[in-house]
Amino acid sequence: MSLVKAVDLVDPRDKTVAIFTHGRNMKINPDGTGYSGKWVISEERLEGTKKVILYLRNEGGENQLYVGNYIGNHQSDEPRRLVVNFSGLKPVGTTDLNWLRFAEKGQSPIVIINNEL
Repeated sequence: MSLVKAVDLVDPRDKTVAIFTHGRNMKINPDGTGYSGKWVISEERLEGTKKVILYLRNEGGENQLYVGNYIGNHQSDEPRRLVVNFSGLKPVGTTDLNWLRFAEKGQSPIVIINNEL
C-alpha cells in the first residue's frame, strides 16, 4: 500500500508526532512497545500528543510506516535530546514518497502534526 501523507494515517483530532528514522536508536518489541530516540524536541512540544508515526527509511525500496500510541518521553544520554516512547505500534503500509512530501512539515526528522485544532 502506498499512502499519500502522514495526516492520512491518524485521526485529525489526535496530536501526533511523526518521526523519520533509519532505525538507529530505535527498538520495537514484539508487543508493539518501544522507543525511538535522541531527538531534538522539547517536552512542551510533545505535551498532549496521542499518536506516533514512524517513517522507517528503506534506501532500496519503499519506506515502512508504523502507527502507535505515544506514551511519553525521557531524556536521552545526549544533552537537549529526548527519546519518544510508544505502545501499540503496528505496521500500516509503505510509501514511496520522500519524507518532505510525506510529512509536509519541512525537513526536520521529528515533527508535530494535527496540532492546529
